[in-house]
Amino acid sequence: LYAWKDWFKAVCGLVLLMAVVEHPDMPKNILGVQGLNPWNLLMADILLAWALTRPREGLVWDLPRHVAVLLLLYFGVVLVSFLRLLADPQRLEPYTAAGLGSEYIINCVKWVLPGLLLYDGCRTTGRLRLAVGCIVGLYLLLALQVIRYIPPSAAMSGSDVDHIAYKLVKNEIGYSRVNMSTLLSGASWAMLAAVPLAKRRWQVLLAFALFALIAYAQALTG
Repeated sequence: LYAWKDWFKAVCGLVLLMAVVEHPDMPKNILGVQGLNPWNLLMADILLAWALTRPREGLVWDLPRHVAVLLLLYFGVVLVSFLRLLADPQRLEPYTAAGLGSEYIINCVKWVLPGLLLYDGCRTTGRLRLAVGCIVGLYLLLALQVIRYIPPSAAMSGSDVDHIAYKLVKNEIGYSRVNMSTLLSGASWAMLAAVPLAKRRWQVLLAFALFALIAYAQALTG
């Protein structure tokens, strides 16, 4: 409902929800329908609100052409790889075509949509700050979950952290530890990249502190 009042803030909330979208407690479907889950429903609602209300804001779609070409090439690779997957039926058991389409087409495309909406909506300084804050918040929430479930003692032992992270990151957070490590590695560098944006000393110190926290969480993934 709030998306129809301010779709941009709704997108920012959707970004924060990515921190828990794979959590075991998050419903993966509604009424047994494949792909019908809370996050997907919110994304569809926000897309509709964005499409119908953006003309009132006078927004002009100005995505650079080379970026649009790269996105189309990416979608093409996703589609071709999916068709090749369907062409090898011996490897599809026990998955259905609907399940594969949800996992290897919809899930490969839907994560790009919030980024495009943020790009289209970041027209003011206030919106830019809100978007950056939510993106930083997403990575911070992921890092805090890793730190919560993996004990500090595991960081000092390669075998222990390897075993514990393999089990806990997937079971308690929902992401694989490999994907989590990739996310957090980019996030830690993003904190350092944000330092030039800081206007005050405490903001610089906060950026370095978040860098250390997220780098530590990445180490805990093993």
